[in-house]
Amino acid sequence: MSDQAQVEHEQWLRGQRQEAYIAVLDAWDAPVKGLRRMIEEEAANQVLGTRYEEERHGHEGDVWSALGVRVRAEADDLNVESFKALERVQVLGPESVSKTAISLENALHLMCGAIRARTGTREWPDYAGFSEDRTRSVMDAVLGGLRTGCGPVGSLTSETAGQTVQP
Repeated sequence: MSDQAQVEHEQWLRGQRQEAYIAVLDAWDAPVKGLRRMIEEEAANQVLGTRYEEERHGHEGDVWSALGVRVRAEADDLNVESFKALERVQVLGPESVSKTAISLENALHLMCGAIRARTGTREWPDYAGFSEDRTRSVMDAVLGGLRTGCGPVGSLTSETAGQTVQP
């Protein structure tokens, strides 16, 4: 490959990587905001559901199962675009950024899994598990890794939403 072709390829690859990184950041931001919105909506519905079940004298199953189905479906829809963007980053590399993207994907899986596990129960919403500070810490750690290309970012990405990543 000639020097000119090599330079052009490297510039093209750099541009592709930048676009992929921006897509990951955008794709990550949307699900986190969406999950936070679902938590707030579920909290409001929980109050309404409690009133509804009191009126029905303890027939709470219909209310909670319907809310659970809705929130689980929304959580599944929210992460589809994120996973597509993360796959592109993993293909384009470099390896350190690919590893960070995998950590980000694991964090998103854990957040959605925690939502699916708790929806429709009296423990929902679990504000301690989804606190803004915890979400921000994970995002800052992972995004810092994406921005600097420093690879895995440590313990902040191994715990999200009260769940722990198993190696």
